[in-house]
This record gives sequence, structure tokens and C-alpha cells, in this order.
Amino acid sequence: MELSNELKVERIRLSLTAKSVVEEMGISRQQLCNIEQSETAPVVVKYIAFLRSKGVDLNALFDRIIVNK
Repeated sequence: MELSNELKVERIRLSLTAKSVVEEMGISRQQLCNIEQSETAPVVVKYIAFLRSKGVDLNALFDRIIVNK
């Protein structure tokens, strides 16, 4: 399954509406739609998998990204 679809599945599994997500995140509905229907996601997933195969700690990577926001 593709990343974009998995993200939507998780949102639904958490019983989150698109409206609640965009309000809490401060993004537009169109941005959420782009995330959940992205055609570039397979390339991103492939790159992340590549970095993981080279020993990159993805949890640490995402923690750094979140902390720097």
C-alpha cells in the first residue's frame, strides 16, 4: 500500500475527520487532500527506505524534524 493511502487509513482508524485534522494542524483542506492522494509518495517512501537501509535512525530523523518546527 502507498504512503498516502496508509496516512488516510490511519486518520480514519483514529476516527479523525478531515476537518478536525486541518483545524488542529493549521493546514488547508486542499493540503490534506494533496497529502492523502499524493502521487509522489512512492518516491518519498523509496528514498526513506534507502536511508533506512544505510542505517539512518528514522525515529531520530523525524524527531529532529518535529523539534525544529
